[in-house]
Amino acid sequence: MEYRLRFERLNSDNQLLAETDTVLGGKIHHLSGNAIKRTAEFLIREVNVTLDDYEDMVVADGPLFYYRLGETSGTNANDSTANNLDGTYQDTPTLNSASLISDLTNGSVTLNGSSEYVSNAHNAAFAVSNITLEGWATTTGTSGTLINRDNGSTQRQCNVAINSSGNIVVTLIFSGPVVGTFTATGPVNDWQSFHLAVV
Repeated sequence: MEYRLRFERLNSDNQLLAETDTVLGGKIHHLSGNAIKRTAEFLIREVNVTLDDYEDMVVADGPLFYYRLGETSGTNANDSTANNLDGTYQDTPTLNSASLISDLTNGSVTLNGSSEYVSNAHNAAFAVSNITLEGWATTTGTSGTLINRDNGSTQRQCNVAINSSGNIVVTLIFSGPVVGTFTATGPVNDWQSFHLAVV
């Protein structure tokens, strides 16, 4: 069994500091006959990590595409992978907005939740039967789509949206009838940065 862990240092106001702790090694104690407990030992070394390092790690995992959404101008949402599946900004979103992570200066994009979004033309590589989605966002919305791959007919995989309670709702489709709809507990529409991961 493999575990991937990330440690983050917070200041007294619970804001993320630029330095991120990296696990050098450690061990987790657990016997199969016992209930799982939060018991572990780790060796920690503090290092400086930038969002560029994060991008390198994401790309090294081999995603189909990765949009950093940090452009300062233009209409392309650049794909950082070698697949060159660039997206296109629709309407006029605000580029180079403030970073979603405190104490870092890397830009982000602000979308209005309706006419502004990133689109991508159909590509045969998108026709998958397993999917992993990941992203960072902030929102105050009580409706709207975060990630969508569903043209209503032949290209259908998923829809990730915010419901009226501010919760994340994931609908999986995969080119046929709906496989399932899953609603996360706890609202995320408080304009605080959140990390989204769907597998």
